[in-house]
Amino acid sequence: EKIEMIKKFMQTMKQNNQEQIKQKQEKIINIENEIAQSIILTKDIAEEINSLQSSISDYDTLSKKIEKLESIKRQLNDKISKINHEIDFFVDHSICPTCKQDIEKEFKTSSIEEKQKDLVKLKEGLAKLSDEMIISTSRLDEILSIKKQIKGLNLKASDVNNNLSVKKNILSSMQEEIKELEVNQNKIGIDNEEIKSLKEESEEKFIEKFLYIQKMILDNSLERNQQTNTQDS
Repeated sequence: EKIEMIKKFMQTMKQNNQEQIKQKQEKIINIENEIAQSIILTKDIAEEINSLQSSISDYDTLSKKIEKLESIKRQLNDKISKINHEIDFFVDHSICPTCKQDIEKEFKTSSIEEKQKDLVKLKEGLAKLSDEMIISTSRLDEILSIKKQIKGLNLKASDVNNNLSVKKNILSSMQEEIKELEVNQNKIGIDNEEIKSLKEESEEKFIEKFLYIQKMILDNSLERNQQTNTQDS
């Protein structure tokens, strides 16, 4: 009867141990699936980033172009302002304010006409430049939007990789725990010599061993449950 009680508790320990192994194996399958999905997601994000990067390869060239266009625009505006000032001078003055000599009407008229022609050309050039500026700045806005999108994808990739690292660590830990459980599974039991020894034990010593085995079962169960709860959280 004593031996049967011991065997029964040993069997309980084996069942508890086996249940722990089964639960961890099921969790490992889930984690492995999550890891596989994370790897695919990481690859997809990297491909999307590469594609977006390729689509904005003109960023540096475009930035320099816009800078040059802005410089030319300033120069044209300066020239237009200067010519307008010169035209106003001839319109407002018939006598030179510096040398006090009369400005010939023919010279005055031809000068105004010539400068007005120059003004027309400059304004036409400025209009074309403004059109080019609109196209270039619109493209720059697109590029900046894509750059913002790339930044978001990089942050997402970082989160996925961090999560992937955590999952791999959990997987490795659970695999080690299963190995330990499998080793313990093989150690649970009593051989013939132990059976013979138990038969010869006094009631007091038997109860002592019996309680020890109960404690082993309880401790084993509590420890595994704590580890499982920690990993789940």
